[in-house]
Parts: sequence; structure tokens; C-alpha cells
Amino acid sequence: MREARRQVALHEKSEKYCSQSSRSVVAPQPKSVKDPTSAFPHGQDPIQNPAAHHLCNATLHPADYVMTSPSVERPCTGLPIRGWYASRGTPDALSLFGFQTTTICCQLMNAMIQEALQGRTGFSVPQSFVEIATRFAERAGNIEEGLALLENVLSLRICHVIEDRYESMPIEFFPFLATGGDGHCFGYVIHAPELGLENYPMGSMVPGEGDGVIFAGNTTIAALENMISYMHSWPDGCESLDLIWLATIGLYPSAAKAQFARWHTGTQYARPLPPLPDGWRHVMTSDGIGVVAQMSAFREGHATALPEDTSLTHYIAAADAEAATGHHGSALCHLKEAWWQWYFSPDADVRPLKHRLVETYHNLGKTLLADAMNGYYTWLS
Repeated sequence: MREARRQVALHEKSEKYCSQSSRSVVAPQPKSVKDPTSAFPHGQDPIQNPAAHHLCNATLHPADYVMTSPSVERPCTGLPIRGWYASRGTPDALSLFGFQTTTICCQLMNAMIQEALQGRTGFSVPQSFVEIATRFAERAGNIEEGLALLENVLSLRICHVIEDRYESMPIEFFPFLATGGDGHCFGYVIHAPELGLENYPMGSMVPGEGDGVIFAGNTTIAALENMISYMHSWPDGCESLDLIWLATIGLYPSAAKAQFARWHTGTQYARPLPPLPDGWRHVMTSDGIGVVAQMSAFREGHATALPEDTSLTHYIAAADAEAATGHHGSALCHLKEAWWQWYFSPDADVRPLKHRLVETYHNLGKTLLADAMNGYYTWLS
């Protein structure tokens, strides 16, 4: 049964999107982006320009301003955080921002990066990634080129977590960075959105290999370092990167870190592990994700999954029994195992399984996961 599931998953990318999406599931190589840093000379004081004046009280809108310096002027798709601005309405009027206004501009840029990423990925990307993306936008001079530069450094394509995902990917896995080969994606693993954490672990998955979600890093920074290292793991690959600039934004990729992007400990793959508050528990499942919930959501003594050859009917009965006693964490463990083992079985009707998963996610306060389940598996009504 597991082998059958793997074989079917191997053909997903050639069949699924013919009827469900117009997007290509094969990520194109990131386009080459010239590092524009040299276009912004340092040490030039705009206050020396006689037209400079303060626009602290101005209403800022990205369509009304361009980034400008004595040597460059370009349209801006977002508010850059470095430099000064010239109003399109008064092109000779330059604005030098003080600390308060610069802070506002930083917040605006951050919010606009968040909006741009949400539009492209389909989910609210954690703030830690938004901050890194903001540094790239600052370096490039605008949001569009900044995200292209980020893709270029990562050697990954920013993709959509619903439209570009594969059926075999656990719903807790939010794949938004595609390698362009075999459906291999990196993304956040959000075990417990109800906790509202500021940072989440990241993982990777190749949908046709049946290994589930594999560790990529337990924080955004660690994962990005590992991913950059992995995607540049050929001899002297990291030398093609501007390591000095990456260090200024807290990223230190190296050849030694490449192994951790798909970390195999020697006996098994490592899995993304969430931080657990007091009174919470993480029970691993075969998809590499597991279930995170308060200890009271698990039946006392619940530790091991049912055998792999357990029937779908038995899995559902076991989950229903746990739910009836209020142990929704234990119920979710059974449902996730059933989904992982039986989803691709041609004889299995997994619609009741989907409905129970959605209901259980709601019962545990995991509304994001319930919504993602409904939003993606629309053909299972």
C-alpha cells in the first residue's frame, strides 16, 4: 500500500494541475539579477542639495514617490528604506527623513513586503522571513527586484502554498520555496497555529519519495542558511555569493551547513520540531509532522501509532473513539496516519476522512489548518 502511494505520487505533477491549476508545478530557474548596490553611492548627504526639505507631514504612497540619489532615479514598487525621496508632483523637491519618519518608512516597507509575499505565497509569511526579504528589497531599491534578488541568492522560486502544492504534502507544511526539480519544496511547518509563535521550524519535501517532511532548520535564519548552503553545495558554490553582505543581515551560509537542509542523522531523517510551551506535547506521525496539542488532548498512555496495515475503517473508528472522550490530539494522530497510508489507495473513499480532519483541527483550535484543508482539497466534498 505504501509503495502504491509512492508510485501514484510520482505522477502527481504531470496529472494534477491539468484540471486544478494553470500554474506550472515546475519552478523556473530564478532569473539573473544584477546586484544594484553600486547604484546607490554612500556618503552623499542630501541636505547639501538646496531643494532638500522635510516631508514629515506628507502622506506617503508608493505610486507617488521614486527613490532618488544624485546618480540614479528609478520607479519604485514599494517604499525603500534607504535614501531619500522625490515627489512625482514636485520633482525638484527632495525629502530628507529624520528618525521618526524613517521609522515610519521602515514600517511601511515591511508591511508592503508582507503584502507582496502574501499575494505570491497565499499565506501570511512569518515576520522573520519578511524582515529578511525587506533587507533584500532595501539592497535592490524596490520590492519586485528585491524578491527577485532573494530568489537568486536562494536559488529557489517563491511559489503558492495552495496552487503549487502536491496532494501528498501534509497540510501543516506550507511549501513556498520551490527548487524546480521533482516537486522538491521548502517551507514552514506550522504544527500549532493557535500558539501564534513568532518563528516556526522549516522543512523540505520531495512528494514522490515517501519520506515525509524533513528537517531544514528550527528557525527562519538557521533554515535559510542551510538552504542557501544546500542550493550552492557544488565545489566553491558559496564563493559565488556575497558572503560579506549576507553576514550583515545575519546569514552565514557555508559548505558545512548544506547537509542540514535535508538532515539525515545516519539512521533516519531528522524532523522539524516546534517549541513546546509548558503543558503541551508533540506526538510524531509517519508524515514527518506529528501532532502538537495540550497534554490533556491526548489519551493517557497514547504513544504508538496503529500498524501500517491497519484498515481505513479501523483508523476512523479509533479516531472517533478518542474524539468521543475529548482526546482530539489522539484522534488527530489516527486521522493523520490514515490519511498518509490510505489517501492514494484507489479503493478508499477518503472524503469522510477529510471531513473528520477538518472537524478535529477546528476542535483543537487549528483554524488555519482546517481552512487550508478545505481550501486545497476542494474535490473531496
